[in-house]
Amino acid sequence: LRHLHTMIRTGDKPKMQMVRLPWVFVPAVGKTVSGPAHDIQQFCLKAEAEDPDLIQASFFHGFPYADVAHAAVAVTTLAKTQEAADRHALRIAEYAWSRRAEFIARAILPAEALDEALALGVRPVVINESSDNPGGGSPGDGTHLLREMIRRDLPDTVFGYITDPEVVQQAVAAGVGAVISCKLGARTDDRHGEPIELKNAYVKGISDGRHIKVSPMGKGSVMNMGTTVLLQVGNVQVIVGSKAFQTLDKGPFQMMGIDYRDMHILALKSSQHFRGWWQDHAAAICPCDPPGIHCGDLSLFRFQNVDQSYYPFDLDRRWDPENR
Repeated sequence: LRHLHTMIRTGDKPKMQMVRLPWVFVPAVGKTVSGPAHDIQQFCLKAEAEDPDLIQASFFHGFPYADVAHAAVAVTTLAKTQEAADRHALRIAEYAWSRRAEFIARAILPAEALDEALALGVRPVVINESSDNPGGGSPGDGTHLLREMIRRDLPDTVFGYITDPEVVQQAVAAGVGAVISCKLGARTDDRHGEPIELKNAYVKGISDGRHIKVSPMGKGSVMNMGTTVLLQVGNVQVIVGSKAFQTLDKGPFQMMGIDYRDMHILALKSSQHFRGWWQDHAAAICPCDPPGIHCGDLSLFRFQNVDQSYYPFDLDRRWDPENR
């Protein structure tokens, strides 16, 4: 808005440039709180601070899951002169390209994530199931991580949450204190696991699924998961909602009477947005990325439109900034 106000007041017309790179990467490795994406973001901010002609510089990952032909990493600049826009866009693109190997993702199976969480010796630990991230278009009913948690039956563990309106209706009909048997999850497809056969699941609580977000991601707005239930399956508490959303903060746990600070392991479905609140409230975060439509391992997908000659599909791909 500040730049728009200046343009209106002065009549100035800033110049723009965009440099596309033959490269895609996934949100799971694009966090800006640390790592290579953070470094590239800081590189952009430093350029803005040092050159008064550079108004803004941005770095985009291209979101390959959209499977569109123009999906690619890109750098855009807005500057007072075309020379500054061109120069900084190319300079930032060259720096980003030099860090590309650090953005290669791999599948992380639930067993590995749980082993890591237990080995840390701290609590609470958040395990985020990135491959079934509703924020990226996934159904939120995947069962890979939950199945492993139920198999291990570890104390002080909670899954918050899986989407399954049919199980919610069954639990509500039975009522708090009842015991139900059901098939949980995997209602949408088989990409995110098979349904989990539950026997003697105790209906521990029922909620309307509404709570106020405390996360920086939408703070103060209402989160509505639809009618939500809490099931006790052995030692594992399982929150089941009617609508698929990312778990951005403590809300889904708190509304079901669970204090996240009493838990050892809290599982949720999100790729990066959950970090806005959990980064400061979890003792540790362990990513989990099994198969699913938001999995970071791009080799698992059959793309129709994304350019297969791009990095990392072709690890030997070259980019010549002079002849781009």
